[in-house]
Order: sequence, then C-alpha cells, then structure tokens
Amino acid sequence: MGERTTREERMKIINVKLINGDEIVAKLVSSDNDEYMVISQPRALSFNAQGTGAAFIPALIMSNDGEIKLYKNSIALYNENVGSEYEKHYLQSVSGIQLATTLNG
Repeated sequence: MGERTTREERMKIINVKLINGDEIVAKLVSSDNDEYMVISQPRALSFNAQGTGAAFIPALIMSNDGEIKLYKNSIALYNENVGSEYEKHYLQSVSGIQLATTLNG
C-alpha cells in the first residue's frame, strides 16, 4: 500500500474494511503517501433490516464525491480484487447508469 501508484492502478476499484468494522468500496486515486491513500466516490455497504439485501450508500453523506484522504492506520483489511458482480453494482451506484448484463448479438 505504500508503493508508487502506477497508471494501471489509478482509479482501480478497491474494498477496505476499517478498524471500526465499516466496509467501503471506492476508486483508488493514489497510494503514494505513507500515511494515507487518496480515494474518490467512497460507498459503504449497508444491509437492510431483514438482512436479505445490501446496497451501496455514500460513505460520507455530505461529500461531493471528490477526492478524499483515507488514512492507512484506519484500515484493517485491504482488497484490490473486488468481485465483478460487486464492481458492477458499485459502478451503477456511482454513475446512476444501469449496466448491461449480457450483449445481444
């Protein structure tokens, strides 16, 4: 997490679990700094009251989805391998665009 961010890694979708238990999915902008990484469009994973469904909600309610600092000492778990289904739902949540599931040929 402290290495220089390459062009391929820029804007990669990441998943982190914070030390308080919150789970966040965001776009990684930079991880070059030793103390923090820069992320954008952070979304928290929220479950409904019945526990049967989940949704992405803004991690910072009053944020304009710009770039923010996420301090590395607040991260318990870090994942750069977000599953394609979760990535699709995340992208839909930040863009408002419904992504196609299949292509008709």
